[in-house]
Amino acid sequence: MEGNISKLLNIIDKVNDGVKQIVQVVKCNSILSLRQLILAVYHTIKAFKRGRNIAKKPYLELLLRLSGQKQIKDAINILGVPEKADKACLIITVCENCSSNVPNIIKLLESMGILLSENISYCFTPLHKQPEIVETERELIMRSALIDLL
Repeated sequence: MEGNISKLLNIIDKVNDGVKQIVQVVKCNSILSLRQLILAVYHTIKAFKRGRNIAKKPYLELLLRLSGQKQIKDAINILGVPEKADKACLIITVCENCSSNVPNIIKLLESMGILLSENISYCFTPLHKQPEIVETERELIMRSALIDLL
């Protein structure tokens, strides 16, 4: 996603719909793997279903789960999009049996001059760094799963 990212960050709360539709924006190359993302989404939804969530809003809980942190400010320091960024990674999750508002979100982003790309590779850590991050990924996934116990 490219464009005026700060505009999107200002409306992120409005485009979320509880656990039915979670919309989050993180800085490029901040997610280690697709597995980390999937497990963070799973643990976010599971935490809300069990009443074990830390954050009041699912999109903030997802940020905590992705970062493995218990404090929102710490999660933002790790995954937050820098103020002057012109690229970011957009995450949208939609409940399987829920009506999707994704087309409306896409139209809204386009009306704001934000360009979307289906190329998700820039969301993840570059492949040449992969051997170095296997242990880090393992640790983040474990912290995400155990965050409500720590």
